[in-house]
Formats: sequence, structure tokens, C-alpha cells
Amino acid sequence: MIIGIHKDLVKFYSEVQESSETKRGNEHHIEDIVYVAIDKLMADAVNIHQAILTLCDGGWAHIAPILLRTMMECIANCLAIINNKPPEYMAFKYCCRSSFQISKDNTFPENRRRNAKETIKQWINMLKDKKAKQKAVQYIESGKLYRFWFCPEESGVSAILDKYGSNDLKFVYGGLSISTHAGYLGLSLFKDNPDDITINPIVNPIKTKSSLVISCRLLLELLFIRNDYEKLGHDFEYNKFLERILDLKNEVQV
Repeated sequence: MIIGIHKDLVKFYSEVQESSETKRGNEHHIEDIVYVAIDKLMADAVNIHQAILTLCDGGWAHIAPILLRTMMECIANCLAIINNKPPEYMAFKYCCRSSFQISKDNTFPENRRRNAKETIKQWINMLKDKKAKQKAVQYIESGKLYRFWFCPEESGVSAILDKYGSNDLKFVYGGLSISTHAGYLGLSLFKDNPDDITINPIVNPIKTKSSLVISCRLLLELLFIRNDYEKLGHDFEYNKFLERILDLKNEVQV
């Protein structure tokens, strides 16, 4: 059952993506740079979602928390973009972060830094909102690199999820964080037998199902965020998927 949901969600992503592209062509309902940012975050999340299934099939379900946590950061990045005004400016900060870092780092060759500066100009030229463009120019001219791209508007991933996310998201993020810091428990949390120490694949039927269910729930959450923000009209499909996933809740352990 969970494999069916997992694969059906990839198809649902394609439907949501097509709806967004069609609406954008007809109404231009979303700013270009916001579309690019959300499109990239969605594609990254779907790639992670599919990679987790591959890991689980190979006996590496206990490694999935690392990717699941990254998927949660896709959600947090999306929430930071759409919940701060103007979204165009936040999307700009997200998209140009790497180029900004390279442009300020003298350890990179001059041509790399020069190309990074040109890329930043291209992102700025994509901005249509006057206020967003002004803020973007000021941000780059300040030369200040914060720890996270979304600072100072937001202080961290946990804070973003606390402000804009559901209670389920907050709970899951806390559990996944334990698994990604190489602590003693660490990845053992996603083993059926936490005392199993091995470098080989492990058969973990219980935690394999947990990994796949969590992946489905997180991807569905991101799809809901996009559907709601862009008003794409997939509420019925979302609710049906949610029902299917909740039917498995007694089989999931985090």
C-alpha cells in the first residue's frame, strides 16, 4: 500500500506542476523568480522522495532520516519565501545565495567571482516589483552574508516551522534532527534493532515503512503549500492522499 502511495505522489506532483505552468501561462499568477524558487524546491523534494525509496529497497532505510530532514528544509525554505513580503525579494535571496557567497570569497578564482556577480545581476533583473528590486540591490551592496539565506527575516529552520508549519512538522523535525548529528543514538533511531552495528545493508521492515510514510507525508505537505499559495485547485486530491497516509499512522514509528 505504501509503495502505491509513494509512486502516486510523484504523479500528483506532475499534475500540480502542469497546473502551475498552465495557470502561469494564462494569468501569470506568480512572479517569475518565485516560480523558479518553488519549482526548484519541489523538484529537489521529489528527487529526495524517490531516492528514499531506492535506499529502502537496498536495505539502507536507517540512512533515510538525513534525506528526510533535507526535505523538511525544502518545506521551510518555501514557507520562508511565501510568508515574507515581498516574496520576490525572498526568492531572490534564496536563488542567489551561492553566487553571493562566491562573489565575496577571495579563495575563488577571479573569473568565478566575476561570473557570480553577473549571475546576481541576472537575478536582480528578473525582479519586477520595485520594492523587491531595491531591497535586493541594498542586500548585495551591504556585502553581509548571514548564516542562513533567510536571515534576518527568519532566524532558523525550527523557527520557520514553529511560525508557519503544522504541529506534525515540528514534531517530526525534532526527531529527524536527532538522527542527523552523528550522536550515539543517531541513525540507530531508524533501525528496527537500535543495537545493530554494521556496515552492511539491514532488513528493517518496520522502520522502512516509517521512512516511506514520512517521505510521503512531507512531500504531500509541500504540494499542499504550493497548491494553496498558487490557488491551483487540487484540494480534493490532497485530502484523498492525506486520508490514505493517515490510514497507515498506526504502522509508523519515529
